[in-house]
Amino acid sequence: MICTELMTALSKFCKPNQVVILYFDDSLIFKSNNNTGVFESTNGLDDENPDFIEFYDCSFEVSEILSPSSEVDLQIKQGNYFAISEHSEPIRIEAEDKTLIWQK
Repeated sequence: MICTELMTALSKFCKPNQVVILYFDDSLIFKSNNNTGVFESTNGLDDENPDFIEFYDCSFEVSEILSPSSEVDLQIKQGNYFAISEHSEPIRIEAEDKTLIWQK
């Protein structure tokens, strides 16, 4: 399993309880003050299934929604965790002081 540029940046710069702001293509912007750190995950299929994949993931707690998603079926709520991976990349992640952590 290869660690993507996104996961490398998150593992290097995101510390537990660090406030970050995440920006997405669909106008969603949220602030997080807690994250799980980078960990190995799967798509939930049996590892014998040809569609099984492994990837790195980092989940961020939604502490404040700064701009809601334009996608109706994307239900983001304050207090929930939102998983970030190569399959759900934001377009930009900043520290609270606007320091760039990662950009697509």
